[in-house]
Amino acid sequence: MKIFGKILLFGEYAILEGGNALSVPSPQHFGELKLSASSPKELESHIHLSEFANYLEKNYSQYFGLTTLEADLRQKLFFESNIPQGYGVGSSASVVAAFLKQYGKAIPETLEEKKELFGAIESHFHGKSSGLDVLVCYENAPVLIQNSRLKIEHSIHPSDYTKFKLIDTKEIGLTSKQVSMFKGQNSKFKEHFRNEYVDFTNRAIDYFLMGVEEKMFAEMKKLSNFAFENMPFAIPDSFKPQWEASLNDSNTVMKLC
Repeated sequence: MKIFGKILLFGEYAILEGGNALSVPSPQHFGELKLSASSPKELESHIHLSEFANYLEKNYSQYFGLTTLEADLRQKLFFESNIPQGYGVGSSASVVAAFLKQYGKAIPETLEEKKELFGAIESHFHGKSSGLDVLVCYENAPVLIQNSRLKIEHSIHPSDYTKFKLIDTKEIGLTSKQVSMFKGQNSKFKEHFRNEYVDFTNRAIDYFLMGVEEKMFAEMKKLSNFAFENMPFAIPDSFKPQWEASLNDSNTVMKLC
């Protein structure tokens, strides 16, 4: 069973300050649990999955069929994936979602309960997790966070966001490090951020859901300009000239994901 990665299309950083967010599956990024690991890369994955299984057995055994999992581990279970690590497209979330799909049991029914459990499980990989990434990978559907409430947006189809293209800056940006830098900003920045960036994000999401591309694009331009002027820590130095050039391009806009 293929598990797709995810893209936080809107809500990067804004979600940390009470803003809305929209995260969607990424069809071009996916992974799948397989047996009989043999190559060095596959064997390395097998080792990581064995460690993850031990973590689950110690902490979340009630949610997994451990007998089946242990049998598969004896057959050299591994996760074959094209999802790059450290790029924020769900490399760890997809692994958790794959385990939940393959071996999960007694999974909570509500989105809120799922998100809380999934976040706790994913914390094995990179500290505290919100659970949103795993939820998107698990449900394989866009998830909207609006006024702190979760909703599956079944009306959104992958074709609705094909005009968005991921740009590889060739630099890894670990989420935990980026979030730490954001949280370290002073109160003046935070107030400015809430008054402008969060509002731009919320409106961009609304226009996207309504299909009003021109107005969505305008809000994205505001997001792009705000990030360039006020959030230098969030944009790789080597990429800043391209970002600055895009600010004056009426046909292109760059934003954080």
